[in-house]
Amino acid sequence: MANCDGIAMGATISCTDPLLVGVEQRVLLANLDDVESFTATGNLITAITMKTGKQFYEFAGVNQTIKARWELVRNATSNSYKHFVDLSVFDVSSAQQDNIEAMAYKEQVAIVIQRDDTSLGDNAISVYGRNSGLQLLTGARDLGDTESGAAAVLNLGTPDEGYIEPNIPSAFQATDYAGTLTAIDVLLAPAV
Repeated sequence: MANCDGIAMGATISCTDPLLVGVEQRVLLANLDDVESFTATGNLITAITMKTGKQFYEFAGVNQTIKARWELVRNATSNSYKHFVDLSVFDVSSAQQDNIEAMAYKEQVAIVIQRDDTSLGDNAISVYGRNSGLQLLTGARDLGDTESGAAAVLNLGTPDEGYIEPNIPSAFQATDYAGTLTAIDVLLAPAV
């Protein structure tokens, strides 16, 4: 639920423990329809339950080929947010090409992992697209592009028309950082 009451706390900056830029070069994607439920208090998810036989899939990156961001969208009657996850897919097999094409037909949800860092508190792992899902907005593969390494470059995001995310991406913390990584590993196997 959106916080409509106004701010309720300030923030400081730590010169000894600054925020780390970037994310772990792994992102987990699942079809939003395959998620049974998110157990959450406000914008903090403590558990994700998948439908029977459904799972998340891990996409690995290198350097900074996986990026995530959000932005505020002011509307005439409300505020909403757009979520974005960009990734490069280095598997260029025909099966993976079919998989990428399928992304254009279903909304996904993404789990983005930042490094274990005390400055991030309970927000080291985030869920993008929890409510409306992420659509494949653009995708391209340029065989001569040395910058992408000839990978398929995909841009997932909240679509412009008819969808909103009422909140910024949700934090995901099952217990602590290590315990949440364990919970994520469970999501990589088909749910029973």
